[in-house]
Amino acid sequence: MPVVDSVFLLAENVSGVTIASVRCEKITEREASFLGPELTTAAEASGHKLVLDMEQVVFLASAGSGTLVSAHRDCKAAGGKLAVCNVSPDILEVLKLTRLHKLFTISKSKDAAIKAVS
Repeated sequence: MPVVDSVFLLAENVSGVTIASVRCEKITEREASFLGPELTTAAEASGHKLVLDMEQVVFLASAGSGTLVSAHRDCKAAGGKLAVCNVSPDILEVLKLTRLHKLFTISKSKDAAIKAVS
């Protein structure tokens, strides 16, 4: 049973880790306003061990980056961890330009991300 199931996010708890798959191609201010609270709910379901699958995301605006930073901060403050996986080369370039690649654990696969937060 999903922890969150919306137009923007599908989150499921798998072996004590929440895997949250972003369902939208872009994360702008509009999407970020919905994703923020949904990511909080998803993270709380697993003790803040959160894997964020960004396979469908092709555009990340500054508001979207802010939402990811907030999710990371919340997970860390609660003693958990956030890992991001399936990041497109373009999104990875944005994360590098903003130096956020140093803040986030970025994994190439979902399995690697699960190991990183476990």
